[in-house]
Amino acid sequence: MAKFGVEEILKITKGKLIQGDRNTVFEGVSTDSRTIKEGEIFVALKGNNFDGHNFIKEALEKKAKGTMVEKKFSIESNPKFCIIHVEDTLNSLRELASYHRKKFNIPIIAVTGSNGKTTVKEMISKILSAHFSVLKTPYNYNNQIGLAHTLLEMGTNHEIAVFELGINHYGEMEILSDMVKPKMAIFTNIGKTHLEFLESPLGVLKEKMDLIKDFNEENIVIFNIDDPLLRERFVNSRDIFSLISFGVENEADFKGEKLSFSEEGISFRVKDVDFYLPLIGKHNVYNALCSIAVGSIFDIPLEKMALSLKEFCPPSMRMNLRKVKGEKEFILIDDTYNANPNSVISAIESLSLFKNSGKKILVLGDMLELGKESYNCHREIGLSLKDKDIDIILTFGKHSAVINEMVKNFKNINTALHFDSYSTIIDFLKENIENNDVILIKGSRGMHMEEIVKGISEIEKVSVI
Repeated sequence: MAKFGVEEILKITKGKLIQGDRNTVFEGVSTDSRTIKEGEIFVALKGNNFDGHNFIKEALEKKAKGTMVEKKFSIESNPKFCIIHVEDTLNSLRELASYHRKKFNIPIIAVTGSNGKTTVKEMISKILSAHFSVLKTPYNYNNQIGLAHTLLEMGTNHEIAVFELGINHYGEMEILSDMVKPKMAIFTNIGKTHLEFLESPLGVLKEKMDLIKDFNEENIVIFNIDDPLLRERFVNSRDIFSLISFGVENEADFKGEKLSFSEEGISFRVKDVDFYLPLIGKHNVYNALCSIAVGSIFDIPLEKMALSLKEFCPPSMRMNLRKVKGEKEFILIDDTYNANPNSVISAIESLSLFKNSGKKILVLGDMLELGKESYNCHREIGLSLKDKDIDIILTFGKHSAVINEMVKNFKNINTALHFDSYSTIIDFLKENIENNDVILIKGSRGMHMEEIVKGISEIEKVSVI
């Protein structure tokens, strides 16, 4: 955890000490009054729906030594409590993180892309942690605040850092890249995400490329050669940094071959070494290949990486398989963390290929942040369901209604229904689930499709596969 003195903070942020002792040293930096620890400084961030300045007194009650503010503020009852005024608290938090990051000369790996960022970050960490002390972004803390906090956790015990970088507006990637200063950049794929703000996949690509704007011959880029936009960007390019490719369909530095899928996992081969993932979905082969490429850079043998990945557990709400046991026994696939056209199509393919003797039920919520392309993207999902081995389609949300209308005429779909509440979907599933059925639930974060997962999970005892 980074420690800062008042004088140091004033120099870094060009702030002004309003009250308190200039010799004070803070034991850490916090932006959350609920979890702040004794001796830390509380940075009062201000957003559209919150204002940290309203929680300064709570931080003081928990024995914080001071606060950083952008609004006029004072606590006359405690003159020793340091108050540092800055122009912009979020910008100052980034400055503190950047300053701290520059103290360390360790390999930093930045993972970005439209899909798979968190899973790839976790796979890389799983492989590297068997041989090195690794710092990683917790959960999916991939924005300015989350990355700043992770950077501030960097210490002399860390040998490698793996950061996940997420954006949804123009200009954000440059800010994140300037903070992290990565040695390696990983591009998982480029798809139709955040089109409300980035307009098109080309807009997504353009913004993502700001991650490597300062790369030189000492840097490394790892990319998915099967992704059309990434292939066009990097293959036969004149970039001075090193390029490493991974893929399944095209020739690559790390190519997955002999793929075999079962209801419990995936087998594949890389450079004559057999790998097994206790996951479903072809997209997870790509995630693994990317991670294997990283491990090879650090001279980890393929056989040891295979052992690490064999024990990999996926992040929460990302294609998590659960066996529901009781009066009815069925499989629930929880993929509710988020959704965009690419990830939904991958999920549909995974469900279609799943081997079971019962029905296959797909529950889809809206895909959000697609702007003017929302109708076309949802229609694309409807078209992708034609001829798939799926029996029942249940949709939820105003945008997904078009999916329901399209699939009603598909001969392969036995039932297509649209719902306007979680409870009605849960009731339908409770009445229609039978032994050996498989249910996959997916939707954008804002749709909170995990509420349906909870409703189903309450039916019987659930165990994670």
